[in-house]
Amino acid sequence: MSAVPVETSRDRRRQAIIEVARRIFLENGYGATSMSSIAAAVGGSKGTLYAYFRSKTELFSAVVQDISGQFGETEFSLAVQGSDLKRDLIAIGSRLMTFIRRPEAMAMQRLVIGEAERFPELGQAFYDAGPRRKLAALATAFETLMEQGRLRRGDPTLAAEHFFALCQARGHHRVLWNVGPAPDAKHLRAEIEISVQAFCDAYAPSLAPLPVAERQGCEPRSKPHSLASV
Repeated sequence: MSAVPVETSRDRRRQAIIEVARRIFLENGYGATSMSSIAAAVGGSKGTLYAYFRSKTELFSAVVQDISGQFGETEFSLAVQGSDLKRDLIAIGSRLMTFIRRPEAMAMQRLVIGEAERFPELGQAFYDAGPRRKLAALATAFETLMEQGRLRRGDPTLAAEHFFALCQARGHHRVLWNVGPAPDAKHLRAEIEISVQAFCDAYAPSLAPLPVAERQGCEPRSKPHSLASV
């Protein structure tokens, strides 16, 4: 039986800094927030703040991880453990989009979109601390499903990207742009059911394996299920 981690005074202090920083980042934006203003709000010196976080970017990453961690990567293991893949993917997609569309999560996405051009490190920090971790966890689950013959063979990371994109295909950007309110649970589930059906049709295990194209950009390609592995 593994021991339960003991929270130390340093852990509590670190979490308090993250919570204050989250509020200030969302109120003032990334560019207008300084380590000095966060230190003042926390009630300590800037030197003390740097003892916990080496830079504003590192502190921002910790804020994103704290928000993102409220939706655990273990959620994606449902797809592997259950007997009804479509049902499980609908459940995962519904929970994921409910989480992503929370006001705090939407505010963080808007902040990054608005300031990433001026602060390139901001977009990378957000991606690494949030979306990239979720994609990696879902890709691991999809890789297992491909090995089990329950999903069409291909690049598991690309499959995860397709799943996320389909879940956001209807309504998400309207909410992100503040065009309208987030759908209620009934309408969200209806959206996700259509998205999951499209995904399952595209990744039906009876279809020929997908070719693996060279990937560009910041995301490394996961281990592909190539034609040779069939």
